[in-house]
Amino acid sequence: MSDARTAGDPSGPPGATDAAYSPDPAPGGGPGLPREDPHGTTREFSVEADSDVRLDLLVAARLDCSRTQAATLIAGGHVTVGGTRERASYRPRAGEVVRVVVPPSPVMRDVLPENIPLTVVFEDEDLVVVDKPAGMVVHPAP
Repeated sequence: MSDARTAGDPSGPPGATDAAYSPDPAPGGGPGLPREDPHGTTREFSVEADSDVRLDLLVAARLDCSRTQAATLIAGGHVTVGGTRERASYRPRAGEVVRVVVPPSPVMRDVLPENIPLTVVFEDEDLVVVDKPAGMVVHPAP
């Protein structure tokens, strides 16, 4: 998530502030950028008077993410309204403050291929049918 606004710059969404704002350059971000910490990036914004939308839609719009990603943050306890956890269907009222802590991205691990003999049952220009032995992992878990 990148947000190039500086403190006091009205070019961002109305009422949006970066709670982790620091005027000094911090690792992973310069002035005006949300600061990464071990707990994630924190964003706070006030609900506008004409806003009558569900919490998941509001968070998705403010964070520029999908509604599903916003709902996952809400369900995981990373979103509070006035200091209280709410459901994705909650409709925040004007003036309430929404706080979102976006957790840091998980560290990706290297998935290395293995040379495993496979039995090819059928193959043509468009299709390959493989006889996969029971128990063979095809999609490694995180």
